[in-house]
Amino acid sequence: MNKKEAKEFDKRYEKFKNNNLPTPFWDDERQTFEYVWYETNDEYPNDNREERVLHVQPCLPEALGRITWNGFYYSYTCGHFTRDKDEEPKYVVGHVHAHNFEEVVRDLYEFPESFSIAEDEEQYFSKQELDYLRRVQKYLLFIGLKDLDTPKVSVKRYRNKRHEKYQDASICAYKNKTIELFLSGKRDFSVYIPDDITVYEGRNDILNCSWKELIVDENKDFKLFVQFYKREIKEYKEIKTLYQNKDLNDNDKVIVAYFKILEVL
Repeated sequence: MNKKEAKEFDKRYEKFKNNNLPTPFWDDERQTFEYVWYETNDEYPNDNREERVLHVQPCLPEALGRITWNGFYYSYTCGHFTRDKDEEPKYVVGHVHAHNFEEVVRDLYEFPESFSIAEDEEQYFSKQELDYLRRVQKYLLFIGLKDLDTPKVSVKRYRNKRHEKYQDASICAYKNKTIELFLSGKRDFSVYIPDDITVYEGRNDILNCSWKELIVDENKDFKLFVQFYKREIKEYKEIKTLYQNKDLNDNDKVIVAYFKILEVL
C-alpha cells in the first residue's frame, strides 16, 4: 500500500479524529473489530507529520498500555521464522517474548512441538495461564499437530482427522491413583456431588444419557478415552471402598456415573 492508498484507507477513521481514548470500531467492509484513537504528536514535535496521530489496535490491553505507558511481558521459547534480505524464511527455535497473552497462544498454536516456558520464566505467567497453556499444548501434541515449517500454511493443517475423532468428548482431569483404578478394572465409575440431588430423582432422561470423555492425569497427559452410559443415585457408604471423600457421611447421596473404556491412550 503506497502513501496515497494509505491516506485513502485512513479516511474510515476520520470520524474519530477528536477521540483520544481507544474507541470500539467495527469495520463492515473488512469485517474487523478495532480500537481507534488519535493523540497529539508531541513525541516528534519537529517533524512534518500531522498534529494528531492515528492509532489502530485490535487488542484493548495493548491500546490502554500505550496511553498509560504500561504493558505485559511474557518470556518463552518456541519456533519462529527469520529472514535475511533476499533469502527464504528460515525456521529456528529460540527465545522470544510477547506483550499480550493472545500472542503467546498464537505461538503455541503455530509451534506446539518447540514451545516451552523455562522455570525462571514462569514468573511472567499466572497459574491460570500456565495451566491453560499446558493443557492446550498437550492436546495439540496429542492430535499430532507439528510446528509450522513454512510461513505459508496449507489449509490441510486445519483438517485434523485425530481431532475429528475426539472433538465431541469433554476433557477431564483425574488423580493418578484414580486412573490406576480405572486401568486395573477395579473401578468403572466417576462420582459427582450435586448441589440438588432432586434434580436427578426420577429423571431417566438425565440418568440414562451418554457422553464421552478424554481423561488426563495430573500432568495433563492423555490416558483414556471413555464413554459414560448411565448415572445412578447412591449413598456414599456403597462406594467408599473405591472412592474416598472425607467430607461425605455414609448416608450422603451422590451421583455415580458408569463408563466403559473405548481406548487406552
